[in-house]
Amino acid sequence: MKFVDDFVPYEQISNFSELALKLELDLEISWLPEYLNISAWSENIPIAFWLTKILKPNTFVELGTHYAVSYMSFCQAVSKLSLSTNCFAVDTWKGDSQAGYYDSKVFDIVNKYNKLHYTHFSKLLRKTFDEARLDFEKNSIDLLHIDGLHTYDAVKHDYETWIDTLSDKGVILFHDINVINDEQNFGVWKFWQELRDSFPSFTLPIGPGLGILGVGKRFPSPLQFLFSAKGNEARNIQSIFGSNGLLIKSINDLILTKQREEKLLNSFAWKIFKSLRAIGRLPSRFFSKKQQ
Repeated sequence: MKFVDDFVPYEQISNFSELALKLELDLEISWLPEYLNISAWSENIPIAFWLTKILKPNTFVELGTHYAVSYMSFCQAVSKLSLSTNCFAVDTWKGDSQAGYYDSKVFDIVNKYNKLHYTHFSKLLRKTFDEARLDFEKNSIDLLHIDGLHTYDAVKHDYETWIDTLSDKGVILFHDINVINDEQNFGVWKFWQELRDSFPSFTLPIGPGLGILGVGKRFPSPLQFLFSAKGNEARNIQSIFGSNGLLIKSINDLILTKQREEKLLNSFAWKIFKSLRAIGRLPSRFFSKKQQ
């Protein structure tokens, strides 16, 4: 894996004001996520907020949701911006050979949060990607996030199966474009290299990496500017989103560490360990009292 974590804080970018104007950046760059959980996607939340604001998708679909950190960030943006976007998360919520397999608890967590906050515009489709494809008409999706099985053949199949659902302002996101892992047969990086020069595109190298591909024909001017950015300009844009993304990742890591510690302290095994440790100290306390 090749992860980038040395972004310059956006406050230190000399032409930040100029870039912010062209990208139409506003308060969304400083939003914090309302939902966090186990995820390799938390670094990309700032650009999810921005992209939702700029694209204003009528329909957003995510293929591969797991704990839904990415999905809920898009839903949060839709809600805060009062957009009329319809959001769909597609997943069997059973896992796969790369992410691991898991029981229904993961779906229950996601479903509960979705019902509490976003059920009026968000639906969870517990299906395979191929099954869910039949639920969408051609040219009906403005924003598609592909984050399922990460083998080359799987991601290529997902792309080819869903490409005709994209609208004339359609954008596709590919996650894990930085991950090269032969043991687990990761191949998104290879497919991204094949696609990125055939369409307007932008690479965000933070963490496992996110590829933004413009497959439509008309895009809002800030998105056109993003796709046209090269060299230092592109690097500075990466720093704007990347520095805030790393901050969110740090917050998420701290929260998860605290949750693990609390879970350990409340676990049966920890209580047994504390009891055994107390028993182990009994003789010394007992004998010290006897000697007095």
